[in-house]
Amino acid sequence: MGRDLATYFPTYRASEFFAFGQDKWVVSPKLTVDLGLRWEFYPPATPRFAGGFSNYNPFNNTLVIAGVGGNPLNLGMATHYNYFAPRLGLAYRLTEKTVLRAGFGISYTPFPDNKYAFDNYPIKANNQFSPAGLGYGPAVLPNGQAATFQAGLPAPIPISIPSNGIIANPPASSAYEWIPTDYKNPYVESWNLSVQEALPWHFTLDGAYVGNHGVRTAAATNLNAATVIGLGTKGQPEYPRTANTTQYWQGFSSMYNALQTKFNRRFTSGLLITTSYTWAKGMGFQDSDDGGLLF
Repeated sequence: MGRDLATYFPTYRASEFFAFGQDKWVVSPKLTVDLGLRWEFYPPATPRFAGGFSNYNPFNNTLVIAGVGGNPLNLGMATHYNYFAPRLGLAYRLTEKTVLRAGFGISYTPFPDNKYAFDNYPIKANNQFSPAGLGYGPAVLPNGQAATFQAGLPAPIPISIPSNGIIANPPASSAYEWIPTDYKNPYVESWNLSVQEALPWHFTLDGAYVGNHGVRTAAATNLNAATVIGLGTKGQPEYPRTANTTQYWQGFSSMYNALQTKFNRRFTSGLLITTSYTWAKGMGFQDSDDGGLLF
């Protein structure tokens, strides 16, 4: 009947480097301090060959082809060297039965999900050979002849890429994706403060305040979503182009605060008791962990 032939084979190459150092310092018989520092490095990704990435530029309606013309193979993505993630932990024995603990840490995340600049034209393109009309039948070839099993389908027809690596005014009916070249990795700040009290009969009671703050939490947004009610497609910022322009990713904040309690009995005489309760509030903009926004 028909067949779609991919014109490109997308490739993706990326490296990640991490270093970590830590120390435990017994300041006094009552106070212990844990110190740590992590460094994370995410060099910009590149395709295996020139032309393997295509990034949409929504500001001038062009597609930038990596490694072609004067375009760098990494699309000019900014390289960040300052992703430092400190860790701090404190434990203080207030009395023989009471211990205070506190902690703080920062954690970075790599480029989320599997979206990058290989989902645009011409990386994402095909030669389509379909039957004539709406019924079943042989695929129609570019010369107007019907395809046969004996002759088969022609080889993929290559797409012409301008020598400067810039495709101006690409098809308006296609959806495009934009990776901002100044993209910065998201990170999470986490902290806690807890009190543990030893009770009679091998019971312990823990109360803790736990907080998290997401910074630049990555979310996919449609830059060409309508902004004026009642105008339909004319209310879209890029009208007369009405297809989606998705930014990967746009940074948002999130916040989590919780009171966490535990009432436990250590395993003694064959009996172990564990109970817990959390009262928390979380605020954010996403409906999932892959960048979907709440609507």
